[in-house]
Amino acid sequence: MRSQIILAISLGLAPWLTASSCIGKVVSATVNTVADEVTSSSSAMAEDMEVGLSSKPAMPPAGLQPYALDGALSDADINALLHLSWPQKYESIIDRFGMPAYRTTDQDFYQLPYGRWAAINYTGRQAVSYSLGDSQ
Repeated sequence: MRSQIILAISLGLAPWLTASSCIGKVVSATVNTVADEVTSSSSAMAEDMEVGLSSKPAMPPAGLQPYALDGALSDADINALLHLSWPQKYESIIDRFGMPAYRTTDQDFYQLPYGRWAAINYTGRQAVSYSLGDSQ
């Protein structure tokens, strides 16, 4: 019965099921439960999709010494950064993007066009997210 109700919901027949006198309140409660599950699953999926983008500042702290000569990301690099699955290994980040312009104990900073910055955020040797920032 539950699979029939789920099928009816997926076909857009939920209002008919709810109004049906032969199934009544049981279906209405089941429809509400399934709707709640779909809503919470959708919220969880949206949160999972945002994993990678962090609100952590993406500008190198003032007075930090340069780490590498280049440390800039190309348009292709930026596109790759935006589509990475997280977490990533430190070695994978360095192999893909090269050495950063600046580095702290838990962030690597790469120069973006127009004076903006991208930061790769680490926990140990694992890249867990990235941040994007304005010009300095």
